Amino acid sequence: SLSFSFNDKELVSGSYKINAYNKKDYDESSKTLMEGANPIKTLTSSFNLIYLTERINEDDTALNKSDYLIKSFEIDTSNFRNKGVGDALLYVNDEVLLEYKNILPEVHLSDTFTISNISDESVLTTTKNGKVEYLKALKEGEATVTVETSMLKSASIKIKVSSVPVNKIEIGTTSLTKLDINQSATYKVDVYPFDVADKTWTAKFESEDMAKLATLTTDMDNSTFSLKALAAGKVKVIVTSNANSDVSTSIEVTINAPASGVDAVKNLMIGSTYKAYPGTIKFIDETNAEGDFSNSAFPNNKCTFNWSIEEKDGKYVFTITNLKKDENYSTSGFSLKEGSQKNTYDINYISEDAKQLVVYTATYTGRFNKQ
Repeated sequence: SLSFSFNDKELVSGSYKINAYNKKDYDESSKTLMEGANPIKTLTSSFNLIYLTERINEDDTALNKSDYLIKSFEIDTSNFRNKGVGDALLYVNDEVLLEYKNILPEVHLSDTFTISNISDESVLTTTKNGKVEYLKALKEGEATVTVETSMLKSASIKIKVSSVPVNKIEIGTTSLTKLDINQSATYKVDVYPFDVADKTWTAKFESEDMAKLATLTTDMDNSTFSLKALAAGKVKVIVTSNANSDVSTSIEVTINAPASGVDAVKNLMIGSTYKAYPGTIKFIDETNAEGDFSNSAFPNNKCTFNWSIEEKDGKYVFTITNLKKDENYSTSGFSLKEGSQKNTYDINYISEDAKQLVVYTATYTGRFNKQ
């Protein structure tokens, strides 16, 4: 914006304000700024004029234009990755508007700045949006950029271009941390930020002895690694970025010892359904089960109960507790009863391979086979 103030017909003061915007905020098709665009830099200036009542010798008051031409300047890197500190740094695909500082003289005539040379145009190049010129990083490397004014005053700067650095690596949060022997699991690895050039990583056990407990294989195409459990114990896998060895993460996995005795039988029962002529029994988890003995004559014969197993005299005794029947359950049909035995000889049991369940605590003996 530009404004002037007059006293009668005499110009007495003036001011201007110039805003610079990012390329992304400019709509090339309509030649207008996008809604909500914010300036990245603002230049302002003002002046006041004082008129002398008597004219002084023109030679004594005339301004010398050459005194106000730009004599020197520097390229400002405050909007680079280095934030104006140390060596100039950009990341691949960065696009920046060149800015300038330490312009001498401080009070100077307006001038244009143009990129006149780039020592390696495979590393850096220029792009334009209207009359605004930007510098774009293409690939890793170094290049010297030279900028000139219209009066051929120049400044140069060496710029290093690097790949976007890895700053975080993660293993999927839903990954398994417990495995049974012979069980396999796959783990997803994510490298951040997502636009890094090198997303590769290395996975290894914390110690070589852990290779006796599990096998570790990697699939870099899908950014995953897999474990197969071999023996009981704990393994710790450390995943490290190949691009930045300071960035790593880890996961600890427990390999369960194989269940035996009662635990082994219970593991085989949980989640399974057993069927007999009266109906079915389904074991929901390690303590809860449900029975369904409905038919056309007795449509509401359903129940829930708690269950447990203990080993006695070489048998796995099956006990029913907290039996709860549906409100309209008919006792005329098959019905379970609480307890573990009907008499001294007729004791509920589950076979060692968990394939057959025999229940004596019922209206009549139920022999249920695993489905």
